[in-house]
Amino acid sequence: MGDSTGQGFPVETVSVAGGFAERMRGLIGQSEKGGVVMLSPCCDIHTFGMRADLDVAFVSKSGVVIESRRSVKPRTRIRCRGARAVLERFSDRRRPWFSEGDVLCITCGNAFVGRSSGERLFDGAAR
Repeated sequence: MGDSTGQGFPVETVSVAGGFAERMRGLIGQSEKGGVVMLSPCCDIHTFGMRADLDVAFVSKSGVVIESRRSVKPRTRIRCRGARAVLERFSDRRRPWFSEGDVLCITCGNAFVGRSSGERLFDGAAR
């Protein structure tokens, strides 16, 4: 979700879950006031064990959001062909979230979303 200036919007702190156990756990047991978790590599998630809805964005190898979902209910499994990473947070309709076509750029643990594409911003190797 970009802003009207085309500059994008800042996103809260992003933590990376790169190991198998970290990716399986995701946000389970986390505080609902936490930030965004990036599961990488990942193209398939479940919300079993969750007590709250999640906002989810599937990201391609080139850093483009290829699918975005809001308020994914507990006890759900979703996948996205072609995704290299998944961003998830506890659902909050008051804050902006990613839309298809957004470009993700991560620097120093923070994410920024913009609308410029063509440049490789994410190689999927973050750990």
